[in-house]
Amino acid sequence: MVRFSLHIAASRAACSLFVADYEGLCDAPSRVAFVSMWEAALERANAAHSDNLEQIWSTVWGCIAASEARSLTYGLAPLDALRAFASLAPSESVGELLYAINQGEVAATLNSEALRKACKKRDKLLVATQGAELFSASLLPRLYCSAFVQGLEFLASALDCL
Repeated sequence: MVRFSLHIAASRAACSLFVADYEGLCDAPSRVAFVSMWEAALERANAAHSDNLEQIWSTVWGCIAASEARSLTYGLAPLDALRAFASLAPSESVGELLYAINQGEVAATLNSEALRKACKKRDKLLVATQGAELFSASLLPRLYCSAFVQGLEFLASALDCL
């Protein structure tokens, strides 16, 4: 079994988007430091996800708007817009978009797992401390409703679509 910390360290080096520092989170010196680092990582992951999606959609709609078929594409749903882009754009541009979507999916998955597993690891340390509130109870609801976690299904659908 591969240790997650080794996997995420290697993946961080290969991913062009922000990926949370799992080891740093796990090694936080105190409860307050852990929560602060965790919240900062969540915020950066959300920002990176939003920036990546904005760039993706700017590329898609820039191509569609420049095409002669733009009047047929008003108000397209997301996957339909991706299909239109794939039919209008040069194959190199489609490949670059696939790469950006894939990087978004990889980063979102890694961030989700890093933040979840860091809570799990810190919670295990709290089991010995009676009455301490688990990190999972307060932090994981925020993780699960974050933009990048909610966007994972779309990113997978986008990759399948293209």
